[in-house]
Amino acid sequence: MYFSKYNGSRNFVASALPAIILNHYKPFTQGDYTTFLKWSKHNEDWSNQIRENASSSQLVSVVEQLKTSIQRF
Repeated sequence: MYFSKYNGSRNFVASALPAIILNHYKPFTQGDYTTFLKWSKHNEDWSNQIRENASSSQLVSVVEQLKTSIQRF
């Protein structure tokens, strides 16, 4: 609904969302930051997955899958 009213914000929000999630969603980075950095080198497309689903109903599922992947790393 928000994007339909403010269509120009879609790209801005999508590009900022990976950083917002990384910095503000504690379960995503519950471990130490070094582990996240190592994981991100093996999963270079993690931020693209978030961007691609920014306005999708699948966003929560994608973030949860990434979180689980980090925790299992």
